[in-house]
Amino acid sequence: MEITGYALTIWFVSLLIGSLGVVVFRGGNNRSSRMFFVTVFLMTLWTATIGLFTVSQTAETATFLVKLCYFWGTAIGVFFLFFFIVYPYNRRVPRPLFYGLIGSLAAYLFLYFFTDLIIGKAFYIGGIVRYGWEFGSLWFLFYLIFYTCFLSGFVILFRRARHFASPEDRRNMRYVFWGILILISPPTLVNIIFPQFGYFRLIWLGPIMSIGWVSVFAYSIVRYQQMNIKAVTAEVLASVMTAVFFANIFTEVSWGTAGRIVLFVLFLVFGYFLLRSVAAEVRQKELLAKLNDTLTHFNQQLQERVREQTQALKTSYEVERTARVELEKLNDAKNQFIMITQHHLRTPLTTIRWYLESITQGAFGAVAPELSQAVASVKSAAERLTHLINNFLDITELKAGKDILAIAAVSIQPMMRAVLEELRDDMKRLDIMVQYPTDDARWPAVMVDPHKFKEVLFIVLDNAVRYNKKGGSIALTTDTAHDRFILKIENTGLGITKAEQGRLFTDLFQRGEAAKRAHPVGRGLGLALARSIVSAHHGSIRIESEGEEKTVTVVIDLPLAR
Repeated sequence: MEITGYALTIWFVSLLIGSLGVVVFRGGNNRSSRMFFVTVFLMTLWTATIGLFTVSQTAETATFLVKLCYFWGTAIGVFFLFFFIVYPYNRRVPRPLFYGLIGSLAAYLFLYFFTDLIIGKAFYIGGIVRYGWEFGSLWFLFYLIFYTCFLSGFVILFRRARHFASPEDRRNMRYVFWGILILISPPTLVNIIFPQFGYFRLIWLGPIMSIGWVSVFAYSIVRYQQMNIKAVTAEVLASVMTAVFFANIFTEVSWGTAGRIVLFVLFLVFGYFLLRSVAAEVRQKELLAKLNDTLTHFNQQLQERVREQTQALKTSYEVERTARVELEKLNDAKNQFIMITQHHLRTPLTTIRWYLESITQGAFGAVAPELSQAVASVKSAAERLTHLINNFLDITELKAGKDILAIAAVSIQPMMRAVLEELRDDMKRLDIMVQYPTDDARWPAVMVDPHKFKEVLFIVLDNAVRYNKKGGSIALTTDTAHDRFILKIENTGLGITKAEQGRLFTDLFQRGEAAKRAHPVGRGLGLALARSIVSAHHGSIRIESEGEEKTVTVVIDLPLAR
């Protein structure tokens, strides 16, 4: 066999392509790298086979090699498609597609080597490429599978390039798409299109030009997997040079002046990258040593600061714990003070009310009309003060956790009607309409203390009347969900801002700005008392409003009777 410079060049490119596949595979052992390695391995075999074809000595050998080239080309098209299904997300190739195309390769293997239906016999033409070949009647089958796979791969690549989240990844994929599309055209032209028209003399250029689009593949994977590009280049050159010099031991090929120049240039490039890598590694070790010293010093300082902060936190925690205990004691003392004070206030108030009642009934003689009116005013004030003291006492006892409730399974409809009857004069004066469901089924039994919960209804409905508009309305609706009774009381009132809604149930003496303007003398105890009573019933109460001059809805949630 006479080895030509063209064949040596093709085999050198074959080694370069194979080295790219091996290095990328080693740099990232994942599904994308493995599929790239298989595709590049087939490219290496195709390139090496063309090199052998150019130095064929007989038509029989040339015939076998050209059929082998077409089989490698078919396999390259199939695995090209597999690669772009997998890359870059390491997806799996769908099993039906994988086994279908692998089965097709087996069928093509039979057609290539056991028939002349796709590729016929080789014939001598002379020149650089010594042999051409004939095409069989089914020559189009190669073009069908090859271009179908390649075009499908390009479509997948194009779509993927448009849908990457990162702009850098989209740009990288666009470069890959156009780079491969441009660089694959010359090999396709000289190795597939020209031979179909009987022109075979340039097929030796195809493998050499294929290094372009294979390199684009490799570069994209290296960038995406964040591999060191210089290290990859050095590994590829080292692999190629090792293989070349190993082969030179067993061959008597004269490289000539041009060959020696090429080898010298390659050594220069390899040495440059190797020295750069070594220098970079040395600098990196020095930098790491400095960083390690800095980190050690910083760690020592950090540990010292942590100890200081830990001690400060311990001190703060002790202060906070002591303060919390003191606050709890003060809160308990406050509650006890309020309860004791209220008990002591209620006793004289009871006496005052008894004497006022006696005076009104004439127990101490006839009462003049003017005195009777004054006594009635004092009696009304004493009753209001008694009611206020009772509210304070209820809130304090409920917060202290005292069980002052006589809970029973009752319907709150009668309580609601009784409260509305008490408020009838005020509703008539303000021309307020009330709507509520009259069906008893809409008012199921709930677990409440009738006396205490009537107070809640009075507070909520009194507010709905007091802070309503003249000619307004009040609507009551009921519902049940998950063993809970839900009562909604909606009024066309003054409205409450979002900022005010969160404070109404949390603090005593809190009222909205619109409520203060409408009734400046209000005490702001009602909602706090209502919340305490409802919470003691294992329920909840909240206010919903879109703001001033908007509808206000009070939502009460209670457990249903079982």
